[in-house]
Amino acid sequence: MPRSGRICLKKAGAKYVVPVVEHHDGFAMYDSDLTIWTAVKMGPKQDLVGELAKAVKADGLIFGVSNHRMEHHTFMYPKAGLANDQFDPKYAEFYGPPQPPGQSGMNDANASPTFQAEWLARMQEIADKYHPQMFIFDNGVNSRGYDDVKLKFAAYYYNQAAKWGIPVSIDTKSTAYLAGSIQDYETRQPTGLQSAPWQVEDKIAGNSWGYSELNSPMGYRTAASIVSELVTVVSHDGCLLLNISPRGDGSIPQQQQDILLAVGQWLNVNGDAIYGTRPWAVAEEGANTHFTTKNGALYAIIQNAQAEQDVTVTSLPKGYPPNGKIAQVELLGQSGSISFTQDESGLHLKLPDTLPTTIASTLKITFNLLPTSASP
Repeated sequence: MPRSGRICLKKAGAKYVVPVVEHHDGFAMYDSDLTIWTAVKMGPKQDLVGELAKAVKADGLIFGVSNHRMEHHTFMYPKAGLANDQFDPKYAEFYGPPQPPGQSGMNDANASPTFQAEWLARMQEIADKYHPQMFIFDNGVNSRGYDDVKLKFAAYYYNQAAKWGIPVSIDTKSTAYLAGSIQDYETRQPTGLQSAPWQVEDKIAGNSWGYSELNSPMGYRTAASIVSELVTVVSHDGCLLLNISPRGDGSIPQQQQDILLAVGQWLNVNGDAIYGTRPWAVAEEGANTHFTTKNGALYAIIQNAQAEQDVTVTSLPKGYPPNGKIAQVELLGQSGSISFTQDESGLHLKLPDTLPTTIASTLKITFNLLPTSASP
């Protein structure tokens, strides 16, 4: 990758990195012993996935992979009667085992047993070569008709991870797995607090998952928009996986770098309210205030906060918590405490005349808990 197009994802605030190791085109971006159609044997002659995995792990981040191969056969058939090379033996490793032509839908279990066996072998190979801590599958694996091969992979992956001594997870949309996986949503969020952790995938470009000069200008989102989504997702017990769009040479356009680093700067100040947190009983008040908790502290993240703004947290009226009291209110990124009062309408305070970040500000509220009854 050209040096000018590099970015440190750790500085952008990322905690895990998940490249697409194979999309619907059948071309593997990793070093595979099962096909010649790889970035190692063709094109750049590099193990792009392996190099990225090494760099990500060296920075202390979690490395995962996203693979769309099960959907591959649903995209391969042209219109009836149109000449094609899909059954030419020299392209078998590219298209996969020949499939009977006909109508295909990504949620239909119409991949042949041979295709499914090849899919399983490739997923096992990726697991063993790169030890990813997350596997993400798109809609192609949703069908109940693929349950047998999906369960075989899950058993293999989880058993291998036990040998490696690392935690791993599988992430899928819909009900691809009825249990044992993370629920994934694409560019949308579930309503309300969920019973288990979940993930939303969204993109830095508003109109594209990839880079295309045809989409220029690509309609990039602002850092404030991404932070707003992140705060909303985390307050509802989710995680945000943000798609970035490199150019064909692997470089990250400067505008994307600037957006990512701006998000990272916000997280550098406010990350304590995001990383490792859990949802509170109340996820939000109105559109601009969201809550998270960690280590006994409550975080109130106020989007569009203004200097000297009067703030009322209505979820913290006088008498809350019932067996204790608020000990301190701090503003992340600024030393010292903020004066406050409590009455029946909530917790009241005024933000300082300068704020450490412009996108959103975070109040850290800590409590002095009192015993529920007097000591004997």
